[in-house]
Amino acid sequence: MFLDLKFKNSLLAILIVAFVTIFQSGCGDESRDTFVATGANQNVPSGNLVFNFQKPAAQEINLVPAGTVTLRVDLFNSATQNINTLVISDVFPFTTRRVIQNVPSTVVSARVTAINADGLPLAFLSGPVEVIANTDSEVVLESVQNATFDSLDVTPNVVNLVVGFYTDNQVAQQQVSLAGNISGTNYVLPINADSTEFQFANPALFNISASGLISTSLSETRPGGNTTLTTTYEYLGLTRTDVTPVNLYVFAVATGGAPEVVPGTTFTGPYGAAFFRPTTLQEDVVNRITYSLESPVNGITVAANGDITTANSVAEGTQFVVVATFIDNGTGGSGLTFTDKIKFTVVDGFL
Repeated sequence: MFLDLKFKNSLLAILIVAFVTIFQSGCGDESRDTFVATGANQNVPSGNLVFNFQKPAAQEINLVPAGTVTLRVDLFNSATQNINTLVISDVFPFTTRRVIQNVPSTVVSARVTAINADGLPLAFLSGPVEVIANTDSEVVLESVQNATFDSLDVTPNVVNLVVGFYTDNQVAQQQVSLAGNISGTNYVLPINADSTEFQFANPALFNISASGLISTSLSETRPGGNTTLTTTYEYLGLTRTDVTPVNLYVFAVATGGAPEVVPGTTFTGPYGAAFFRPTTLQEDVVNRITYSLESPVNGITVAANGDITTANSVAEGTQFVVVATFIDNGTGGSGLTFTDKIKFTVVDGFL
């Protein structure tokens, strides 16, 4: 699956873009390729820093990968580059020439990040710079460091899916997202067929789409269950994996007969409930369930024990939804809250 990506990475290593330092007067669109630094210290002399980029490589120094579509230039007032010493940041689409004007003379180092189309870093260039007052100073950055793909993290780190009898609850879904630690910073990773592979240890329980959407449905053959999802991701020729527990719970509530109520009466059940943990262990939770009305309906009240009182004024054919809630906070419980729903209909008691 990753063969094509490895080939592309090898090709990128050959097809490079030179980050060169030969300034050619009059080259480029001044209005588009010039950045005027604002907010810098105006009490010190300032000058301009000139960056030049060319394709193909004109000389083998300060190389930027061919996949670069965006460049970020950070200027610092110290050789120690961090947020506290950052003075100016300039982010721009790849161009053959960039002039940063009004740079204070306190700036002594620069860092350039080469960024691909997904917003991920490919390489870093850094080194000292000298700002000369009222002068265009050409930049030479001799330190080049390729980005490293250090780790992969899948969110959520545990997936819990719950299915029930109610129509809307018979299918459960969860979208996962990916983050990668690249050279010490976390980035959102795009999910695509070239870089991403998902695999369940037990694929009979769940499905997952190419975009990372996990799904399952209510089935008599799946009374709960659990498995793991192994996510494999490749970037910069490096492969990282993360393993995510995926749990299936079943919480289904129904009435002993038709879910119908009659005006002027109180419905007292009975209710039945099925609760299966991911271990497929079934537990009797009927007496631990509370009930409520999903949306207010004039003349309908629902007690916490599930009793439904219907006023004489409620018209035949009126429908309403009762929500059954179970909080799994007992000994050995998951701490999760489960809900299912029952749709009731008001009927004529004389039929």
